[in-house]
Amino acid sequence: MCLDGICLGQQAADDRCTERCTKSMDGRCSARDNICTIAADKDCAAGQACRESGRCSFVDGKCVIGKDADCAGLKDCKDDGHCTARGGKCIIGKDADCAPIEVCKEAGLCSAKAGVCVAGKDSDCQNSSGCNKLGACKAQADRCVAADDGACTSSVACRAEGRCGLGRQECIPRNDADCQAAQSCATEGRCRKHDDRCAAKSDADCGASLWCTHRGLCKADRDTGTCVAAE
Repeated sequence: MCLDGICLGQQAADDRCTERCTKSMDGRCSARDNICTIAADKDCAAGQACRESGRCSFVDGKCVIGKDADCAGLKDCKDDGHCTARGGKCIIGKDADCAPIEVCKEAGLCSAKAGVCVAGKDSDCQNSSGCNKLGACKAQADRCVAADDGACTSSVACRAEGRCGLGRQECIPRNDADCQAAQSCATEGRCRKHDDRCAAKSDADCGASLWCTHRGLCKADRDTGTCVAAE
């Protein structure tokens, strides 16, 4: 085996190629037919393409995405669930791909379906922060929605914003009483039901709020439903 005019034994030639590819990160770490080339999984694993795009498996003379482990170290796996190797790509292929990522924890999109994470069952939603925060505790049409008053009244959105009753698949204020009992009434003066939200509709509500005391926002802007500074 000769490399660059120097004839070596196979092991020494492999070592020479390995030393080169460690610096170049091109994967050409094995000595074959008097050149440094890619000849095994270990060569692919040493290359930049493995680190950047998961092409870590040696198949038919080239580096490809060949197994789930090739995808596991990629940012797209950790952030978006593209952790299953299929057809030379990293895709969302199983529920375990969705489980660790943010959309599962926040929005209940924990089941793999046709290459995306969706809310496939009620437990996906019930274990998500969206159930606790927004009352979105039931899986419907691949997403989590509010489905009953009970989920709404026990939600953070009820206590914080008066959204204590079921609207069209989301929690909304049922009446002024829901708004008046909410933190947003005491803090921001949003004490009256207006459409599907609590709004500041009177100077009295704004005047009694913390925002009036601490920020000088003591007058109701009825167009925006917020408390503003008096002119």
